[in-house]
Amino acid sequence: MNKTVRSSNSLPRKTESVIPGRIWWAGLLGVFAALACNLIARALLFGILPLPEQFPPLQPTAIAIFTVIGTGLAAIVFALVVRFTAAPIRVFRLIAIAALVVSILPNLALMANPSSAPFPGGSALAYGVLCIFHGIAAVVCVVVLTTLTKKP
Repeated sequence: MNKTVRSSNSLPRKTESVIPGRIWWAGLLGVFAALACNLIARALLFGILPLPEQFPPLQPTAIAIFTVIGTGLAAIVFALVVRFTAAPIRVFRLIAIAALVVSILPNLALMANPSSAPFPGGSALAYGVLCIFHGIAAVVCVVVLTTLTKKP
């Protein structure tokens, strides 16, 4: 009796197709969308929470700079992932989750001990709000990049 054993390597794989020519404009759109969402969130959060007005990281300019840098780097990472992996959307999402966790770790540490911060006027709440901005930027950027570049 001849039995054929299939390895998992012989099963058909679902491939993720991305249109590389769309990455840069989707990245730019992701940067602006994340920036707009973070600035809107800032306005809303300042309206409902007792946040320190003079806390440097919560100033619109600081939020804008860090949002643009972070989401711009995300677009570059996505372009590299598309170039070098067979499952770029899945891999990019995993990288984005890891990057988000790493990016909020300092804020979580400062939430636990705000007096150790290099900025005056910080509170646990203020550092927690910074984590929200990281999350907003990550979600917006990942959704825009992976949706607008995906082949139909």
